[in-house]
Amino acid sequence: MPRPLACLFSPKAVLAKVVQIVCLLLSTAGLSLAMATPSVALISSVPGGAQLLLNGKNVGATPTDTTQRVRVAVPAGRHRLEAVLTQGMHEKYTTLTFAVLTGATHTFDLALGLERATPEFQQQTRQRFAGQSPKLEMLKIPAGRFQMGSEANWPNERPVRTVAIAGFELGKTEVTFDMWDICFANGGCSHLPNDHGWGRGNQPVIYVSWHDAKEFIAWLNRSQLKPGGKRFRLPTEAEWEYAARAGGKAGEPFSTGQCISTKQARYNGDHPGDNCPPGDYLRRAIPVASFAPNAFGLYDMHGNVKEWVQDCWNTPYAKAPKDGRAQTGGDCEQRMVRGGAWYAFAEAVRSARRYSDAPTYRNYGQGFRLAR
Repeated sequence: MPRPLACLFSPKAVLAKVVQIVCLLLSTAGLSLAMATPSVALISSVPGGAQLLLNGKNVGATPTDTTQRVRVAVPAGRHRLEAVLTQGMHEKYTTLTFAVLTGATHTFDLALGLERATPEFQQQTRQRFAGQSPKLEMLKIPAGRFQMGSEANWPNERPVRTVAIAGFELGKTEVTFDMWDICFANGGCSHLPNDHGWGRGNQPVIYVSWHDAKEFIAWLNRSQLKPGGKRFRLPTEAEWEYAARAGGKAGEPFSTGQCISTKQARYNGDHPGDNCPPGDYLRRAIPVASFAPNAFGLYDMHGNVKEWVQDCWNTPYAKAPKDGRAQTGGDCEQRMVRGGAWYAFAEAVRSARRYSDAPTYRNYGQGFRLAR
């Protein structure tokens, strides 16, 4: 007769098998429980008070106290988290993606380093400026020769050398918000910059990068260029300095001479320069053409907002072109900026003063003007 199944195994072997099965069941149950348990995200933001969107769904807000974190349940899977803080017509925001595999705690301290216009403001701008063309005033700058640079100040302004400039055209003013908003409304510009609460209209456009300026210019050349007309572009560094000096005496720091007052340019008048009288300091940019133009008829070549030019960063001047061309070699991860801004000391708005910034950089004291 066949033996009973239980008799095929010793009692010790049966007990071991039972223990193994029980452990397997407990392990499986524990794994299922862990996978079913949501992860937890502890989230703060700077600034605080930002709305949190998890895969597009509002899941709360970060504390206004930036040292505290809000607790958000997050299911297993891959997620997109966005933090948004609305400030007037613009939003500060940041986004990130992350994956959750098991129940765990994740900590995210977010810096809202990006900015965009609110959807409502974008729509208002499109409705207001759709179909319009910007009013561009370009002045003819005569050909000539000048002494570029300065021996008296920064090393990157040396050596002083004679540069020949062919005739060209330059914008009478810096590009304004009205000009920019028309570009945005008509699909030419993807970025709608913040006006920092100073208003738009005839204010110089700010918070625009070198790449933003090039996008604006590309749109102009597609939509505003007349048959046979010259193409718009950024001025070269040499053209810009030649136009800023406007035929002034060699060695003078400003087109106005040895000093420049806050009745002639917008800068920090608390720091007027050596042997020059102090002036006011308004702590903001002002509408273009608020002061008298220089001898070439150009406004705000000193101060108000800094202006992007075409050139890559190079120092010193020893190998720079002497015919007014842009320097297209060198460190092109840095692009040249000229003119100084409303917050700059007088020394920093001199004709020869050179700056550079990353071509992605946006600032409340930085804009540009057109050339062709």
